[in-house]
Amino acid sequence: MEVGVGDVVTVRSSGEIVHDTALPNPVGPDGDVESELRQFNVIIDANHAALIGRIGEDAVPFLVGASSQFTADHSGILYLGINDVGVQNNTGSFTSVITITPP
Repeated sequence: MEVGVGDVVTVRSSGEIVHDTALPNPVGPDGDVESELRQFNVIIDANHAALIGRIGEDAVPFLVGASSQFTADHSGILYLGINDVGVQNNTGSFTSVITITPP
């Protein structure tokens, strides 16, 4: 989804994923609170397997979680993903509703 500078972006998400099929522990978009899992994170100081986003392919990722609202500081495509550097052992899905309000 394309966003522009100054757009107010609201993301509301639901669903569950399992971030390690060997240790099935489903989590929602706010992720797993176990701090020892943060070694596997894209964003170290956020919950493991939480929903994250970035605007543009090379942008710095940010925490989205179950509910987030922010003002875009640059234009580009909004990407959503999982705070996990190794998603090959993940299952499940999150569903997100995104609302963009122009400035």
